[in-house]
Amino acid sequence: MDFENRLKPAFNGAKKRFLYVAYDRDKPVGYIFCEADTVTEQTKKARPGWADLIPENAGELYPSNLVVPAVASHLNNLYVLPEYREQHIGSELMDKGMEWLRSVPDVRYIFVHVSNGNNAGSLYEKYGFIYSHDVYDGMIDAYIIEV
Repeated sequence: MDFENRLKPAFNGAKKRFLYVAYDRDKPVGYIFCEADTVTEQTKKARPGWADLIPENAGELYPSNLVVPAVASHLNNLYVLPEYREQHIGSELMDKGMEWLRSVPDVRYIFVHVSNGNNAGSLYEKYGFIYSHDVYDGMIDAYIIEV
């Protein structure tokens, strides 16, 4: 994930956001970033700036049958430094993130979008996410929890 193109704009533009950082003493070793907002018919079809070159008929971030308006929370990013993986840091971050995602007032949906080639889908399924649909011709897999 490119910080300047994707994470920073998402963080700065989020109406409600949650960032939790794991440390080894003073060193940040992982983080989870979540956000929430109301999805409307207009925002349901909106595309992030980085997706401008993707054809219009390549699928969208939200499923076409999503009932809107609805409050949706998003697990935007989960990352643990490679040398700290397999130490349950990701699970601890997920636990904190899921607690926040579910605590958003009136939340109806929780989403996570997984980039092609990232094998994290099975991790998210352990937390109750269900595969929803392909986004941008399979570039991204969308997973959902209906609350």
